[in-house]
Amino acid sequence: MNDLLTQRSVDPTVEFPVAGVPTAPATTTAAPRPRRWPLVSAVGVVALLCGVGVGVLVTLPQRSDLADQRDAARVAAAEVADDLDVATASLDEVRQELAGVQDELATRGADLEAVEAELTTTLDEFAVVSSELDGMATNRDECLLAATTGVDLVTQWENFYDDEWAWMISESGSAAEAEIALHMDEQWARMTEQHDVMHEAFDDCTSG
Repeated sequence: MNDLLTQRSVDPTVEFPVAGVPTAPATTTAAPRPRRWPLVSAVGVVALLCGVGVGVLVTLPQRSDLADQRDAARVAAAEVADDLDVATASLDEVRQELAGVQDELATRGADLEAVEAELTTTLDEFAVVSSELDGMATNRDECLLAATTGVDLVTQWENFYDDEWAWMISESGSAAEAEIALHMDEQWARMTEQHDVMHEAFDDCTSG
């Protein structure tokens, strides 16, 4: 009872117990605790986000830097395009030169085939002359001249064949090519003269 009086003096809302009525247990309400930590956490998160945002903005390239990089890339691309144009032009020139060399080799190959055909004809004629000389007893001087001229003509053809090959492998338009060509012309003239002498001597040899 004294406790109830003490509580009533402190809190007028405290009621005295009534006989036969159970008294409800007194309830006490705990004082609310201050909510500091959630606020601190929120402030920390905001500060962290602000710091991250500032860092990202600082590390991002500036618009002027991007423009400079773009201009540099365009200049580099233009230089590469120019280099490709030069390389393509050089390649076209090389292809044209190769085509010219192939045409020249084809022409010289045809000339070489003609020379080989002439040499074959001369060898056949020499074989005929040799076979005819074996059975001849008259006009020995003419027969000997025809045989000697024929042997020399075969040698001249072999030399001409070597000169033809040297002319083919010489540099086009060079002094060596011109010198070989001049020598071949002179040799061809001598061979033509010897060919006529051989045929005349052979005719005299076979007519006696």
